[in-house]
Amino acid sequence: MKLKTAIFLLAFLPLTLSAGEVQGLINEFMEVEDYLSKKKPSPEFRKKMLEKNMLDSLKSTLSKKIKDPKNDLKELKIEEVDYERQANTFKFYIRYKQYYVFYDFAMDPELFMQLPQTEIVYTRPENYDSNAPHKEEGTVMPDPGK
Repeated sequence: MKLKTAIFLLAFLPLTLSAGEVQGLINEFMEVEDYLSKKKPSPEFRKKMLEKNMLDSLKSTLSKKIKDPKNDLKELKIEEVDYERQANTFKFYIRYKQYYVFYDFAMDPELFMQLPQTEIVYTRPENYDSNAPHKEEGTVMPDPGK
């Protein structure tokens, strides 16, 4: 038993000793980045990545707004989410149930897994009527003529 443990430890010893600062890692990173940047993702990949980013972002955002996010967001599906992308940007306007969300991503969410760098959330009031005239509620404005 001790022999097996010793062989196991010796097998992984070189991996643990090589951790730390190394030379050439920058070049290796840039080669991988260059390879990946020339590879064109399929439309299916782009769609799946965007949908994953949308769902992950919504779960993160709404978990701060909803009382029981584990239960309420567990079954969240992309088919329940409406969204519109602002032309030529990484900005999205999203509607899910009574929530309206704005996201601004740092990079293309169709290509990179990420959460948004900016998020704005509005909850539509129950008595919301877009055709009704807007009324000031509970605020008295000073008369500018006085």
